[in-house]
Amino acid sequence: MKWFLTSASIAILVAVLVLEFIHQESVAAIGTLGFFFLLFAANLDRISEFQASATGVSTKTREIIDRSESALEELKILAIESTRISLSVIQSAGRVEPYSEEQKEEIKSRLIDILAKVKVDESGVSAALSDWYKWVEADYRNGILGLGMPTGASNTLLEDWRELRARTASPEQIEAFLAKYNLLEQRQQYIEDYKYYRIHRQHRDPERWRDRENWGSLKIEE
Repeated sequence: MKWFLTSASIAILVAVLVLEFIHQESVAAIGTLGFFFLLFAANLDRISEFQASATGVSTKTREIIDRSESALEELKILAIESTRISLSVIQSAGRVEPYSEEQKEEIKSRLIDILAKVKVDESGVSAALSDWYKWVEADYRNGILGLGMPTGASNTLLEDWRELRARTASPEQIEAFLAKYNLLEQRQQYIEDYKYYRIHRQHRDPERWRDRENWGSLKIEE
């Protein structure tokens, strides 16, 4: 339950960032309250020692107090980081390139570090990163298939190409399509990069990944 509540709070945080980006500040404010509420609920077991009693907090052991203070510090870190990212989104809205690939990775790493500090397990971290992985894989598919239609392609090829573009195609499905039309050699290294990312959740060649917008369209040989 703890990782679920924490993951839900992170999901709300992402939604808040999107709402701020599209200028839905009033809804984003409500979402921010929900973020902190879920985060508080996720750590309730660590701060429940502050319940009122006849003898007061002074009867609690030093260990319990230290744990509670640690939980509050972790919440403070999350609050600071969420505020920093929210303000960054507001300032970068409408700019040509809000975040570079390096900045995106830095933000992701910092958020993962925070999840580790609040003791979110591996499955919880994976849940928090699920949308990140989804969009990276979409960029791999689009880069491999090309953002523009292959010029000089037959109607059959174009029909298969559109079908792959319209669904979540695996590396193997794209590889089979390219092999069918003798186009695999053009994209073999990108296919291997895509396969590697799905297994390791890391880029096999970060420099090539950053240059994905220049991979170009598929070239149909005469």
